[in-house]
Amino acid sequence: GFYAIFKANLNNKAYLTVGSCALTAVILKNTMHVANAGDCEGVLLSNNEAAMTNLRLNAGEPFEQARLIKEFPGEPDIFVCKSACYVKGRLQPTRSFGDFYLKSKEYNFTRIKVFTGPYISAVPLVTHFKLTEDHKNLVMATDGLWDEMNAK
Repeated sequence: GFYAIFKANLNNKAYLTVGSCALTAVILKNTMHVANAGDCEGVLLSNNEAAMTNLRLNAGEPFEQARLIKEFPGEPDIFVCKSACYVKGRLQPTRSFGDFYLKSKEYNFTRIKVFTGPYISAVPLVTHFKLTEDHKNLVMATDGLWDEMNAK
């Protein structure tokens, strides 16, 4: 199973420095519950207008920057912004599956000098949205699609 594969790859640096993000939505009665673990975004459309946006969880989002600063107050490089923002100058998403090098000092092959992480988590941000009859479509995608879309 997964644990055997994980254990067999503990010395594989490439395996420990890759990850994935996920976004899921569940509708119960008139409420949509959205769980976001990464650089994904969902847009609920109402009469061709965006009724809600579930923000991407990456180092460029002000609320994620504030969370990182609060959790790691003595680390001025907790996020580094160049053309985009990166956790510890390495990864845009603040939540993901995998990416163990930012979760455990034991797998820190990227030479973070003072490691006080975990810097990222696989725990999703869960949000809730009340649905109405006007809500028609839900578009869910990762950054690969949204980076190519025009905001208008």
